[in-house]
Amino acid sequence: MAESSLNARPHDIGKEVPLWRPERGACREAAHRYAGARELVPPLSLDELEEHAARILEAENFPPAWHGFVMVLLNNEIWSAVFAALPYERRLLLLPQCLRSAGECPAEHDEMGLLCRECGRCPVGELQALAEKLGYLVLVAEGATLVVRLLESGTVDAVVGVSCLSALERSFPQTVANAIPSLAVPLYVDGCADTKADIDWVREIIVSKDEMAGRKRLDPGTLQCRVQEWFNPESLAPVLGEFETNTERLASNWIAKAGKRWRPLLVAAVYEALAGSPVDTLDTVRLLAIAVECFHKASLVHDDIEDGDALRYGAPALHSAQGIPAAINAGDLLIGEGYRLIATSEFPAETRAVLTTLAAQAHRVLCIGQGEEIDAARRGVPPSTAAMLDIFRMKTSPSFGVALKFGAVAAGAGETLCAALDVFSDALGIAYQIRDDIADRRDEGRDGADHPRLSLFSSLAEEMGAPLQSEAVLRKAEMLLEHYRQEAVRSLTAFRNAELKGLLRRLLERLLASS
Repeated sequence: MAESSLNARPHDIGKEVPLWRPERGACREAAHRYAGARELVPPLSLDELEEHAARILEAENFPPAWHGFVMVLLNNEIWSAVFAALPYERRLLLLPQCLRSAGECPAEHDEMGLLCRECGRCPVGELQALAEKLGYLVLVAEGATLVVRLLESGTVDAVVGVSCLSALERSFPQTVANAIPSLAVPLYVDGCADTKADIDWVREIIVSKDEMAGRKRLDPGTLQCRVQEWFNPESLAPVLGEFETNTERLASNWIAKAGKRWRPLLVAAVYEALAGSPVDTLDTVRLLAIAVECFHKASLVHDDIEDGDALRYGAPALHSAQGIPAAINAGDLLIGEGYRLIATSEFPAETRAVLTTLAAQAHRVLCIGQGEEIDAARRGVPPSTAAMLDIFRMKTSPSFGVALKFGAVAAGAGETLCAALDVFSDALGIAYQIRDDIADRRDEGRDGADHPRLSLFSSLAEEMGAPLQSEAVLRKAEMLLEHYRQEAVRSLTAFRNAELKGLLRRLLERLLASS
């Protein structure tokens, strides 16, 4: 056991880096063996990393103080192949300012951090020069928020971080939520100045590269912009055909109206993650994405009528503008269009049959869920919270599920992956509907919903015997949202494709953060 372990203070337990290089090497080797034997797929949650690290400590008889260090090593191991496949120019090296020689450093600062002059007095300049020569973006600064901003901007796809364990711990929730391929080297002497890191190890990570290098990390934001373009009127016209009747024009205009296009995005994202090629290169996949949006937009037309909502997207709902009969008919046409696009696609007959069956099953469950909500509203008594959550599962989850599975089937995936996507979409759909109810609660009257309606809040208030607008009811709803968000995260442990798993993790955060 290292001398530093023997002298550890109680609050340092689990957050200590071995002082001696042979001990650090033994930990790295143990993490490598463990990850290789279990074929762990990134990203892993904090709970998963803690559990696996505890097993390594026990198996290797390492001191408990090394728990956090082993977690970092294990996270490095599971991301190493993905990281090495990304080009140097898509990587960020993040170095701590405390690694410099505090009393001699001539560097200045700006809003992005330390402006290293590469004077040779500390390893910062050497590491910066090595990384920048390869094409890295290098920052000598602290803060995960800055890193996430760069990732969201599309500037970089992966991060090498050198920092103390406590800073790595603070940044982990953001890196895992964004499924960032990140490798870290913890300081083995930390503090606020003149800290020390294993520089050879940092160099090793910086130059790591494999034969797959050149692959770009799939970015949901960029893909969402491409998907939005598919719904411009000029892009839809060749797909939906000539608009000879008023019903066709109403349906076409409705599907082109504003929207986040989450469901077509899921089709495209799953396909690209599994197939490894852009969805734009295959028109049939794009048509499946449009079919999914046809189904979704039809359900919105019918929902607005059934719920008595006068507005949609901040404008009159279709039935408000055109009347109920015309709106119902246009919605029905969109359903027919969705099935037509599937039936006339260029997929093999057996694939078209699978796609049609998936759409029909989802359509059926959605209608049953909507019917349960209508029946509850007619009775005038809120259903139990469990019953309301089951309604969410039936009326909201199917549209996400069919989108995910369309992308998977188009890429050639089988029943096992589709079953895993079902579990993910169930939790996602419930969480998404809870998020919607919370947003409605905070913005009463949005989309014209100023009339009383059933929601999770009415069920919770009834069960808790509390006022609908009470903070206790809101807190319970927020707890349920977090529960189902975590359920969706946990469901990803079944996925064996790192690209798909990471992409779904990022999409989950975007979906549940949207307004």
